[in-house]
Amino acid sequence: MMVMRREKWLVLCIASLLIQLVACERGKTEENAPAPVSARTGTDGNKDQVIQEGDQLYFTPAVLDTANFLGFKIATAKEYECSNSYLQIDWPQPGEGLSAEIKGVVAGNQCDAGKATAKGFIATSYGNEENYKKNIEIRFQNKTYKGSFKKTGKHFEFTWPYESGVVFTTKTL
Repeated sequence: MMVMRREKWLVLCIASLLIQLVACERGKTEENAPAPVSARTGTDGNKDQVIQEGDQLYFTPAVLDTANFLGFKIATAKEYECSNSYLQIDWPQPGEGLSAEIKGVVAGNQCDAGKATAKGFIATSYGNEENYKKNIEIRFQNKTYKGSFKKTGKHFEFTWPYESGVVFTTKTL
């Protein structure tokens, strides 16, 4: 009977110590916790940003052979608040080419400290066709940029007359 009391007392002491330890650790994490999103961004939820006046977009084409897609990595020239900023892109299903509208910059539910260029990615399918030409239309800062790309065998050539606004980093693949 005496042994049972001692064991219960020992279990009670251990449980009490664990509760205190958890409470102490919780206090430490709350002291070092980041400010809520609303305090960091001034809003609840997404950190929406307007595209800066005079900004440019750099399109870098890449062939994604395994899925027969032509992809485009996109980056802004200027930096935006939140190091995790990305481009908000309206990108309907492609018909006879690629059509997209760059609407703004967002950072999602959390704004990571610092500044960085905003990034995005879009793609269009080119199927198994060997030779064809498709149009490209990009809307950015209330202006529409138009060009095309031509696929010959496994090679791509881009006809893109712009040197500012929306710029292709390479015109052949």
